Amino acid sequence: MVSRSEGLAWQERHEALKLKLLERAGYTCYICGLALSWDDTHIDHVLPKYLGGHKYSHSNMAPVHGRCNLRKSKKHPCEVEAVLMWFGKSVEGVILSRDDC
Repeated sequence: MVSRSEGLAWQERHEALKLKLLERAGYTCYICGLALSWDDTHIDHVLPKYLGGHKYSHSNMAPVHGRCNLRKSKKHPCEVEAVLMWFGKSVEGVILSRDDC
């Protein structure tokens, strides 16, 4: 069982990560390109963990709307029609390009 202090520490780290990712993305969903609000922001693993994406690598995380995250699910970024903002960026040390899709 997690103690209250451990739970609060995790929440603080999660909120700091969320803020860092939002600022890096300009408060924009990397899937649809629309503005994000704090309350509707999920953290997505760009390259799903089961496809080799690292669970804790910040370069493999991006802010998304909850509905966009559910739509993407465990798909490779190239399988999601609206993923436009991630092309040309490094994910897990690999630069994604349209040629990869």
